[in-house]
Amino acid sequence: MANVFISRRYVYAMVNPKPVTTGHVLICPTRQVRRFKDLTELEVLELFICAKEVVQKFESQYQSRNFMILIQDGKYACSSPHEKADVHLQIIPRDEQNTDIQN
Repeated sequence: MANVFISRRYVYAMVNPKPVTTGHVLICPTRQVRRFKDLTELEVLELFICAKEVVQKFESQYQSRNFMILIQDGKYACSSPHEKADVHLQIIPRDEQNTDIQN
């Protein structure tokens, strides 16, 4: 997979191929899962551990201090009908330069 920068047993993190702002990251389960409620406890745990790791990397490498952390859950939770319908977590850095996010 292109742009994957963290790969774990249950999840991976990648640069969003259609970012709403610079630094937009997706964290996805390694297995195809449609809904958040269908993730195992280990998948949920690793999802949030990975999210914490991504935030820490942004804070140390790019001095980002503000983030939107979203979970897209279900077919209609995506901002576009053509987006991946599987559950995933999004991390979007926010600062003075990128507070007006466009979809």
